[in-house]
Amino acid sequence: MKQILFFFPIKLARWIRCISCKTLGHKYRVLRRMNTGARKVGCDRCGAVWGMHDPTRSFVPWDDELEAMYAPGGILDPKHYSLAQKEALKK
Repeated sequence: MKQILFFFPIKLARWIRCISCKTLGHKYRVLRRMNTGARKVGCDRCGAVWGMHDPTRSFVPWDDELEAMYAPGGILDPKHYSLAQKEALKK
């Protein structure tokens, strides 16, 4: 019973934050800049996270696939990506 009473206020608070985001809108904040056109954006209230890409004007939910692509050593990691571009220009 003690665990249920402890868990209920947390669940209720999360639910209230999600409802306020749906009615008032999200409070966006840039969490990480991958390169000049790509960012990881999150909401301070509800905790939702998205990926934002300026050249394609896309705004998609952040998932494991995006995390793997932008992770260190990933296919779109700025250090790895810039090295691949330099090598391609040399050819």
